[in-house]
Amino acid sequence: MNKKWIFFVTIVMLILVLSFSSLNAARNLKFTIVKIAFKDVEFTGATLDLMVNASNPSLIPVYFTSITFKAFINEQYLGSGGSETLYINGRDSKIIPMNFTFSYANISTIIRDMMRKGGQATLKIDGQAFFFLFNIPFTNSTTTKF
Repeated sequence: MNKKWIFFVTIVMLILVLSFSSLNAARNLKFTIVKIAFKDVEFTGATLDLMVNASNPSLIPVYFTSITFKAFINEQYLGSGGSETLYINGRDSKIIPMNFTFSYANISTIIRDMMRKGGQATLKIDGQAFFFLFNIPFTNSTTTKF
């Protein structure tokens, strides 16, 4: 009976250590905006095509069930979007497409602000990556000229 108890405790400890290591790896993930482009530009709105690099500096692979984000231009809300499951091996990175459609009517103050700044704008994404029972927050911003 004693050997079974030791085996059980060993398995539980191993699961806890692996779970903690995976959570720590997920928290150390780095998200960086690498591409901003407009596509499907129409008279009333457009789709913003964001490419975000998710890099995993850890040796342990990371799996997210989903990712959600909100996008801001010059601190003004532009829209939101998300991505489905994401798996990144240890010491690897992956480009995540994060696209969303917006209406020009909803961003008139953003457009005026950009015009005053010579077309320059700071795009910021605030998001959460869902790691089973845990939410891992992330943020990144980049300044560009449209």
